[in-house]
Amino acid sequence: MSQRQRPATQSQDDLGGYGGRSAARQTAGMSVVRLALFSNALFSASIGLLAAAAPNDVARWLGSVPPSDVRVVGLSLLVFAVAAAMVARARRPGPLPVRCAEWEPGSLGPSLRQLAVTMTRAATGASTESTAGDGTKFHPASGWLVVGALGLGCSGCSTSASSEPSGATDPAQDTTTEVPPRDGLARTEFEGLSLTYEAYGEGEPAIVFIHGGISTREVWAQAMEAWRMRRRVVALDLPGHGASDPPPLYTRAVFEGAVLAVMDAADVEEVVIVGHSFGVSVARDVALAAPDRVSGLMMLDGFLVPLGGDPAVGNAVAEPFRGAGWEDAAETFVEQFMLADNTPADAAAFVREMMLSGSQEQWVGILDLAIDEQVERDDIVDVPVFGTFLPGLTLPPEYEAYLRARFPDLEFELQPTGTGHFIMLERPAAFDTSLGSLVGRVGS
Repeated sequence: MSQRQRPATQSQDDLGGYGGRSAARQTAGMSVVRLALFSNALFSASIGLLAAAAPNDVARWLGSVPPSDVRVVGLSLLVFAVAAAMVARARRPGPLPVRCAEWEPGSLGPSLRQLAVTMTRAATGASTESTAGDGTKFHPASGWLVVGALGLGCSGCSTSASSEPSGATDPAQDTTTEVPPRDGLARTEFEGLSLTYEAYGEGEPAIVFIHGGISTREVWAQAMEAWRMRRRVVALDLPGHGASDPPPLYTRAVFEGAVLAVMDAADVEEVVIVGHSFGVSVARDVALAAPDRVSGLMMLDGFLVPLGGDPAVGNAVAEPFRGAGWEDAAETFVEQFMLADNTPADAAAFVREMMLSGSQEQWVGILDLAIDEQVERDDIVDVPVFGTFLPGLTLPPEYEAYLRARFPDLEFELQPTGTGHFIMLERPAAFDTSLGSLVGRVGS
């Protein structure tokens, strides 16, 4: 080889980007890169498939992320996974010369075909001009796979992009309130408080689920899943609970107003309200505040008289929560009043984790309302009502007669001995049957 030829060989190495390394080092380096890319592709595909296939479940697990955002992230991860896998198998990765904003996902035809070819050649290291020069071969279907994945991802991109302002806004088109999604996780506001809720399905009367004190909308997950194909269903986090903002002061008016605000945001007019524990008094207050919208009421082991039936007893229950030992008091309260002999282990673990995560402010705020005499009202709620309660010491004396005087169309039931406070978690089938019966009475 002449002296004039050798620099030319070195220059080819430089153009290849390997700085004159040996072929063995090049191969080893690329093997590491390919392994890393394949690993990232596998991980991204796993997370992406989960997020794209079940955005509602993932959003519910995350707590405050809308399913639409979860879907966009999932599809984006799938796009990345496909691209990473294609690049990993390439001899020498090349850039993807296409941007999401430069084409419309729904367009088919020559331009999309050319895009498939261009992307595949870039992913496999082939020239975008021709594949004959270096002999690289690719399967046309791989390009369609990349384009299909990118098309799904760009659908989310275009949706997100369309919501962003682009220059001056026409005042006639400007809105200051974001319209919540019809289905899925959403937020609305009441008196400056951000409220989180979930809504699914169609059909009225809709069913609105109200959880109890030191609880969250998660207690209704099974019920929401069971009923979402039959009715429109709504579950919210009350103020100061779950993902909803805490109020400056815990009052009955705040809880009542929050439920009505969510009903408006979720686009429901006629409802059957299901209340659990402290949520029973909230449901009753909503029924009295909006009698033209509430056509049925279900009460799950919640009381409409002061806790303990006597101010002295109620204060004795609440007082330990005001001091430094409130966490011990909370643990004792949960074990004594929330759980029972027949409570399934998974339900017991869920209840403990949820309630023992509550703050001292929550406990004191809810207990102060529960022992207050204002919980008791003599107003008549003349709609079909179903009430089910635990027998034993926690049941106020003559409670059935007390309720019948205020709810003329009442069906009253006592749970089997050994059932815990969270009836919908411990006996979901029986709960579903009872709710179906109530909905049937409303419709008759």
